[in-house]
Amino acid sequence: MKKILFLLFLFLSLSFAVERTVPIHYYDPYIPQYEWFDTTQKFILDTPQCTFSGKILEGDPCKEGISKVCQGGVITYTPRIEGIWGGSNTDIIQDMFGCSLEEPPYCPNESMSDYNAKLFYPIKWLSYSDYYKFDYENGKCPDSYVLARPSDDPIKVTKGCIQDPLWFEWMKEPALQIYKDLGGSSTYKDPFSVTYINNPGFNYYYNKKAYPVVFCYAKYELKDGSNVYASGEMPASDLKQHTIIFNDNPGSTHPFGAKLYDIGCFASSVRHPRDDTSHTNMFAIQFYGRGFDMSPNSIIDSHAVKVVDPRARMEVLSTEIVAKDGFGNYLLKTTVKNTGDSVDDVSIKVNGTYAELPGSYAEKSTSQKCNSRFSTKPVHECDDSNPNGYDTNFNPGQEMVLYTIFSYPGKEEDLCNQTIMTLEYTSDEKTCSAYDSWKVAVNGPCGVPKQDLSRCEINPPNLIVNPFEIHEWTVTCFDENNKQTACAGNDWRFDGLKGEFLKKTNQNALAYISEDGTGKIVYVQGSMRCNATVISDTHSFPYMSCVFNPSSAQLNVSETEEFNLRCSISDMFNRRSINLVSTEYDAVNGLVGDVKPDPVDRSLVNFTGTEPSFGKLRGIAWYTYSGEPTLRGAVAFAPIDVNSAELVCDENKTKECHTEVIDTPFGPLPYEVCECVPKNETQPGGQEGKKTSCVISPPNQQISPLQPGWATVTCVDDKNEQIDCGSVKWSIDNNNLANLLSTTNPTVMFTAKPGAQGTGTITADVGNNVECEAKFEVSPYTCLEIS
Repeated sequence: MKKILFLLFLFLSLSFAVERTVPIHYYDPYIPQYEWFDTTQKFILDTPQCTFSGKILEGDPCKEGISKVCQGGVITYTPRIEGIWGGSNTDIIQDMFGCSLEEPPYCPNESMSDYNAKLFYPIKWLSYSDYYKFDYENGKCPDSYVLARPSDDPIKVTKGCIQDPLWFEWMKEPALQIYKDLGGSSTYKDPFSVTYINNPGFNYYYNKKAYPVVFCYAKYELKDGSNVYASGEMPASDLKQHTIIFNDNPGSTHPFGAKLYDIGCFASSVRHPRDDTSHTNMFAIQFYGRGFDMSPNSIIDSHAVKVVDPRARMEVLSTEIVAKDGFGNYLLKTTVKNTGDSVDDVSIKVNGTYAELPGSYAEKSTSQKCNSRFSTKPVHECDDSNPNGYDTNFNPGQEMVLYTIFSYPGKEEDLCNQTIMTLEYTSDEKTCSAYDSWKVAVNGPCGVPKQDLSRCEINPPNLIVNPFEIHEWTVTCFDENNKQTACAGNDWRFDGLKGEFLKKTNQNALAYISEDGTGKIVYVQGSMRCNATVISDTHSFPYMSCVFNPSSAQLNVSETEEFNLRCSISDMFNRRSINLVSTEYDAVNGLVGDVKPDPVDRSLVNFTGTEPSFGKLRGIAWYTYSGEPTLRGAVAFAPIDVNSAELVCDENKTKECHTEVIDTPFGPLPYEVCECVPKNETQPGGQEGKKTSCVISPPNQQISPLQPGWATVTCVDDKNEQIDCGSVKWSIDNNNLANLLSTTNPTVMFTAKPGAQGTGTITADVGNNVECEAKFEVSPYTCLEIS
């Protein structure tokens, strides 16, 4: 018997998301005991290029299986579907009927392979028609089967299997056509190094070549949810980058992935004579039919992302005094409940307590501390047999009892119905919250009737501030006997002012005003209220101001910019830089990204945009100044555009774009920025008034270099009634004079550039072809820099 033996030994160490490894035994169904093709095939489906932006609670969306993410997560991936064959068990045997020793050097006898350096080889994908043209089907030979021997013309055989090998001599037709149909040398291109053995002479002919190939047919699908967004026959030509935004309702599951199915394969090899130097165009091609059953006949790379919104929720049910020593020390029993109401809500534990009244103190109770405080009046709550509920996990729907030692120098009646302490709770489980811990207020028990409050006072009663300065106001409450007593609640409000409260308690409030104007700071407790007058004036001295450098930025997603917060105190003639006590930074007004303050230099902060958005980086600089007793710091903003042109708004908002001048390393450049703004609401009666005119106040103003200026636009409709201007496009005619802080609000701030001098115009475009203008002048003054 004369035969060719191909042996291939390979080592492979690869890892794929979905990999189906199939040992294959192909054979000639007519003489399966003499001609076969054994190998290993691997079908691979995965997402090697995959990124996820958002919060992952469980699993990995880029890998097969089920994962849990928070709403709004975004995955971008490029699917891969491929097939390979080879491995250490590749063994190809071919009989050489009709090829005798009298025919050398054209006819190869038995052979065996040397080790081949290549690990695996790609499967050659065929169309449906080509595949069934050449594949053995139910023990039959291919439809086109060509015989060509050195002494014969090519013969086409359409039925039955012949015993002779297929010889193609000098590329004659139709021998050449079947070779071309399968891709010719571009398909049979990976040579195996083989050794021919002349049996029984045992003459060895080294470094000869054979070209084996595995051919397959299959279909594929790419799915996003219930939508098949790509499908067809392999090889896939549309494996492109795909993005999914998981805005599904919490609790829903979003599947996606790839499927390979209807898979069928056969094998083939091309071999040359021993004398392949002088007879390079003579070769034989052999087919091996399907000899495997792949069940199930499909491979699925299945990803499923479940959108969840786990929350840590707790409320205080009751608080009572269970023991007291008569010296202002109380043992409080507080019952709390985990109010999580969804299947994904998490277990929580209370791990801290903080006193909120002046001079008060709160700590977790233990039996030792409890008995030492209340030894004259022991109570069962002090026993170890009644454990404290602090630092103990409890699940949604469950209650927990906490024992707290609370010390307060005032009267017991003062504890009634006001915030005496706060409880801090955490969770060992992941949530979609931006915080790691949360607080809930505890109102004091009402064991003794509390006297009604009759009035309150805010200090200072009158104050002149500069926009964006942070000031402190304190409140004092008096009972019906005009005796000073603790205020209850933290209800502070603005009346006629625009700004923000940074802190509100029953004792004080920290706030800044965002524009010029006169109004009031108000404190409310039940039917009692008091107020203080506030005048916000850009031209008042002294004033504290802070600016970012750069003052704005335009970034790509994942790009980082470093900002430097610079602050100074100015009077009528001088300005000096200051060393900040502390700083805080956050992203506001729709900006989405990571804010990372420098761990050493508190004036530096890095911002990295994580998704398309437009908003502001806010810096809060804390500082005290003897010349301004109420001054506590200042606030600065830097507009940042993070690929906002790609911003996607929800159904309640509209995407609006306008041109902003953004500072870049190449100087100020105009950029189109976009933001999501609430959809305009119609006026009463269903008719929206049409804007006919607008006016900017102040109409004229004078500022100095590095000093901020303000402008507010007011709109009038066709009924001569004042209406909301809606989204406003602001612009400055001379960008060499001032930087305009990006906003679509009716009020805007702009800052004069260092060394600037001259006059400029600020314009408000309120839509409906309505615009209005105001003038400003930048004039220098003598500055003394002290650092």
